Amino acid sequence: MDKHFHPRTNQVADKIREYLFGQTLVPGACLPPERELSQKFELSRLTLRKILADFEAEGLITRIPNKGTFFSLERVPQNVSRLTSFTQDMQRRNMVSNSIILKAGKFKANPSLCDKLGIAPTEGVFLLRRLRLANKLPMAIEDCFLPEKLAEQIKPEIQDDFSLYKTLQTQLGIFPAKATQIIEVCTLNAEERKLLGKICPPAALFIRRTSGDKNGTIFEYVESKYRGDRYFLTMDLTQE
Repeated sequence: MDKHFHPRTNQVADKIREYLFGQTLVPGACLPPERELSQKFELSRLTLRKILADFEAEGLITRIPNKGTFFSLERVPQNVSRLTSFTQDMQRRNMVSNSIILKAGKFKANPSLCDKLGIAPTEGVFLLRRLRLANKLPMAIEDCFLPEKLAEQIKPEIQDDFSLYKTLQTQLGIFPAKATQIIEVCTLNAEERKLLGKICPPAALFIRRTSGDKNGTIFEYVESKYRGDRYFLTMDLTQE
C-alpha cells in the first residue's frame, strides 16, 4: 500500500507531471527508471505503471519495451508577433487542428465587453466557446465574442472544426489586419482542467486579443487559455 497517496488520484499524477516537466526534458529524452520514480513518490510499481499508462494515453510519454520510457510531448511555439488563427498555427506545424463547440449563442454583455467590440450596450453579443485540439490532443479553451449582427451572417457555418477567420474572409470579405494582445498567466479551475486533460497543469497562458480589419473595425474579442505544458511564446524583436 502506498504510504501517502491514494492510487490514481490527480494529486499523485500532478506531482509526477510537475517533476517530469521540471527536468526540462526534450522530446525523445529518457525518463528516470520506474524504480527511481516509485521510490521518490513512495508509490507501488503497479500504481506508478497505471499513472504512466494514463500519461501515455494523453501523449505525454512513449513506453518502449526493454528500452525505457521516453518524453514525447512536443511543445508548440506561439509567435506573438504575428496575427494568425489557431487553425493556421497548427497547419504551419503540420498538425491537424480540430475544434469542439462547447457553447454558442447570444448573451447580454457588460459595458466593458461592448467597449472592446466597439458596439453600443444595446447591441447583442455572440459567444462562441470552443475546445481547440491539435492531433486530437486538447490545447486550449477559447471564448470568442462577436457582434451579434456579424455572427448572424455566418451562423449556418458555425459548427465543430470550422475556421472562423476563413469563414469571415470567404463569406463576408473580412480580413484580419491588426490586433492588440495581452498575455498573462492564470490558474485553471477544475472544469477547465478536465476539458484540457487529466494531466494538464494548473497554470495556463491566458491570452486576450482584440482583432480588427484593415479599416480598423473590430470584429472579435477573444479570451483563450492555453495549456502551460504545450505552449511557449516567441517574439521577433528589432532595435530602432
